[in-house]
Amino acid sequence: RALDHDLSGFLSLQEYDPDAASDLAELCAWVQGARGTFAAAFPNLGSPDYKLTASEFRHILTPSGLSDQSLFSIYAGIDWEGSGSLGTAEIRFADAWRNAWHPQTCTSPRSPRKTSNAVA
Repeated sequence: RALDHDLSGFLSLQEYDPDAASDLAELCAWVQGARGTFAAAFPNLGSPDYKLTASEFRHILTPSGLSDQSLFSIYAGIDWEGSGSLGTAEIRFADAWRNAWHPQTCTSPRSPRKTSNAVA
């Protein structure tokens, strides 16, 4: 009950870690505006054996304006298998989450950040 603010019976990322939810929503909004989908942002994922490293993830998404620490945290969260690399299934999960995010999560209680869809 202490974390489930809306008493839904589920713990959302927004309830558990509002800063992480804000960073993820901001990145999703940027990806949608700049690339369309996470899968499109990483064209090499078309190869079934390709694995995306944390360094490549950060390099490709640095124009989003998020800090290296935020990008690393997002990468670690998407790497649900803990393999140290991302494959097609994990990137598809990020796209599925992107389709479910709510605009109100694009700002965080820690700062009045605005989401930017501009490509740097």
